[in-house]
Amino acid sequence: MCGIVDGTAPRLTVHGPASATKAVNGKATVTVSYQATDDTWVKSYDVRYKRAAKGSTTYGARVYPSSWQGTTAWSKSVTATTGQRVCLSVRARDGANNVSAWSSSRCTFADGTKPKLTKVVAPGRWYGVPKSGKVRATVRLADKDDHALRFDVRVRKATVKGPLGPGRPSPREPRNAPPRSRRRPGSRRASRSAPMTRRGTSARGRRHAAPTSPSRLPRRA
Repeated sequence: MCGIVDGTAPRLTVHGPASATKAVNGKATVTVSYQATDDTWVKSYDVRYKRAAKGSTTYGARVYPSSWQGTTAWSKSVTATTGQRVCLSVRARDGANNVSAWSSSRCTFADGTKPKLTKVVAPGRWYGVPKSGKVRATVRLADKDDHALRFDVRVRKATVKGPLGPGRPSPREPRNAPPRSRRRPGSRRASRSAPMTRRGTSARGRRHAAPTSPSRLPRRA
């Protein structure tokens, strides 16, 4: 009968949690995932955690849940309340009962408070366009939060319509419209300035209404 003499502990890889975990309704689910490789086979894992109360950086004693010791699961989760800090660490065990060292603690902060923007410096309204036809706009942000964060920036673009330049017809005038005169011929003002003749015809040859005869005038009471 042959056997393998294994004196090497499993090689462990641990992922998460992030440095901050979003808390919803005062609670955050903190998850750590892990996986190990070995020259023979990986038998089980042990997981532990510790907490720091809200507003404190001092952690309490480590907790070793019984269901987390010798587990074959590849992830474990613990609940934290808003403001708490939680750190988790893992170790692996192979078929020969070689146990790896505990991993470094993976810590997170249960954050339920929205950050506040304290300063936004936007670029100028107008830019001179270089020959490349492209302009780089930069926005500077400052925040106030109890933990490190990232920003999301959205951009909206629009083309700018300039005024009508030379050679463009007005929307109310056709392109080949004749020039407008300041005074139309035969206007009321022109007819008044023309002298009248006995027949009611102006000197310019335009017919006007004959004056009312005395017999048609209304009688005085």
